[in-house]
Amino acid sequence: FYFDIVITMEKLAAWVTFFAIFLAFSGGFMSYHRDLQENASSSTPSSGIRFHVIGDFGRFSDDPTKDSVYTVANVMEKAASLNSIDFILSMGDNFYDPDGLQSTSDPRIETMFNTTFNRPHLRVPWYLVLGNHDCYGNPNVDLELHNVVPQWNMPQRYYTQTFSIDNEKKAL
Repeated sequence: FYFDIVITMEKLAAWVTFFAIFLAFSGGFMSYHRDLQENASSSTPSSGIRFHVIGDFGRFSDDPTKDSVYTVANVMEKAASLNSIDFILSMGDNFYDPDGLQSTSDPRIETMFNTTFNRPHLRVPWYLVLGNHDCYGNPNVDLELHNVVPQWNMPQRYYTQTFSIDNEKKAL
């Protein structure tokens, strides 16, 4: 995946939404997953970045192995095991609940990173943004997780992340 221009989070969110709708209605995700398994390459490109995009995944039950997000995490792990990724980009709604997160000791945080997404190939940096459901409680808790959970990167409500691609710095 190569960036030739600066992509704003709003543009990226619009693109990801379009792509998700396309995949949902075309059966493309399962086709993509089959193609990924069949065409996995042992060679990694010398340049560029690879990443997963996820959003609206923050609903966890008492048994996370029965949640649909657990299945998504399994597919993400399989894809990342075939083609390593550099990071995961979350488009928001990291935690659903009428009350949102209230503290950094919320048990859903433990479920998210130590059960659902605790996979060898998903232990990469996560770059997250707030969604509307994240703002129902105390959205500052999401910001505080930047200092509590090693993978969690959300230093402030609005931020820019810069990556080096082909020896050039590009912002995301």
